[in-house]
Amino acid sequence: MNEDERVCDSRFRTMYSMELVKCELLGRHPIHQGYVKGETIIWRPDQEYREWINTEKPKSMKKDKATDKQVGGDHYKNGKMQVFDVWDAFGLDPYEANAVKYLLRHRKKNGKEDLEKAIHYIQVIMEKNYDV
Repeated sequence: MNEDERVCDSRFRTMYSMELVKCELLGRHPIHQGYVKGETIIWRPDQEYREWINTEKPKSMKKDKATDKQVGGDHYKNGKMQVFDVWDAFGLDPYEANAVKYLLRHRKKNGKEDLEKAIHYIQVIMEKNYDV
C-alpha cells in the first residue's frame, strides 16, 4: 500500500462533548476531517489529540479567559487578582475605577505621576458628588 492509500492516524478530541474523532481521509492532507454524531469535524495538525496523562489540557482544548491574563505588563496584577476584579467587587463607577487603578499601579509603573492622577480622579468625584 502506498502512502496515498493509507488512512490517516490523526485524532481530535472535541471541545464540548470530548469525543474522540478519527481522521477518515486517505493519504497526506493539510487538514483532517472526521465525523461524530452526523457532524463533520475539521481540524489542523497542530490540534491533534495526543494522550495527555497527568498534564494540563493543550491550549487548543482550553478556553482562555480574558480575565486570566494581563496584557502589556504586570503593573496591575499582584498574583491574586486583577484591578478590574476590585472594580467589579465594589461596583465602582469609571471615576472611582480610575482612581483605584492609578493608586494600585503607582509602585510598579509611574510612581508620583500615578498618585497625582489618582488624586485628580478623587477630586473629580468630590466635585461631582459633594459640591466641593
